[in-house]
Amino acid sequence: MNALETETHYLTKAKQASLTGTRSGAAAAATYAVMMHLGCEGFREMVSYCMDLTRHLINGAKRIGIDPVIDPIMNVAALKVPSTALVRDELMKRDWHVSMTREPNRALRLILMRHMTCQNIDLFLSDLHEILRDL
Repeated sequence: MNALETETHYLTKAKQASLTGTRSGAAAAATYAVMMHLGCEGFREMVSYCMDLTRHLINGAKRIGIDPVIDPIMNVAALKVPSTALVRDELMKRDWHVSMTREPNRALRLILMRHMTCQNIDLFLSDLHEILRDL
């Protein structure tokens, strides 16, 4: 194991030796278990649902004058809004937890997942529209 040792300035220990690195294999094992449980068709259905939600978000955002940074090809959307940090803070006050991109431009970053619904997205867009109107 000495041959695998590497300095780890970001950990409590000065050096660490492992074939797997500093991350646990639990996430990979969990992903595999879920894939086996869902099967190919179940996974396709979940991806399709998440992409439908993403399209719903983008279409709704465009209706209120907000464009995406790029048209999403995955279930991740980045929305161009003025004063991104301020808008994010106002959304947080309403219990909407979104992140921001840093590059290439600041934008609201949302990941659409299976537990979301079109109704959730409509509520989010309503609050976002209200916040932007009050800026």
